[in-house]
Amino acid sequence: MRATGDYWNRPDVVTTFATASPPGYLADIVPQGGPGAVALDVGCGGGRNLPLLAERGYRVVGLDLHAEMVLRARGIAPGVAFCRADVVALPVATARAAVVVCHGVLHNLPRPEQVCAAIGELSRVVATAGVVSLNLFSAAHLDHRLTRLADDRHRLPNGQVMTLLPPERIAALCRTAGFEFVDGPFEYLHDADPGQRSVWRAVLRPTGTR
Repeated sequence: MRATGDYWNRPDVVTTFATASPPGYLADIVPQGGPGAVALDVGCGGGRNLPLLAERGYRVVGLDLHAEMVLRARGIAPGVAFCRADVVALPVATARAAVVVCHGVLHNLPRPEQVCAAIGELSRVVATAGVVSLNLFSAAHLDHRLTRLADDRHRLPNGQVMTLLPPERIAALCRTAGFEFVDGPFEYLHDADPGQRSVWRAVLRPTGTR
């Protein structure tokens, strides 16, 4: 969730993310929350996932680096706690969350080592019996309008830099961080600007060897 100029605070971008629906599969992933159970939406954006998490009975915390995203999300989910935070250094206690959602975030980190650090943070904050729903763009499909830089980094026409890792490397980073796969990983194409991106998605849980 590191800053990428003013792009993520632009009103049109905030509106796009605030008015999007949560992915259909999220309802199948998230169990009913028990008393005091915490759910984190890491990179909550405009808040599209937050109402569903709250309806499942969780104490929900939305974390995002970008002030305008957090401001809009507050209006969508008034009962949710919010914190501006960077995914590579989450201000959350170890093993605190029963559910962690991190959708469409990690590819926006500008360097591969930050993606590695972020996956490590997701592993740190999730409870031993918890689950993590993770998706991010991968290098499985690269639109020709992206400019390839060094070290799995790519520049979009608007100047943003993304880290797009091969799917097998993403899976390896998850295993190294102490995760096993509950569901997936899955890969599919998603319409983006420009062209299409390849999405890598999985449900993870700690192995107990973190």
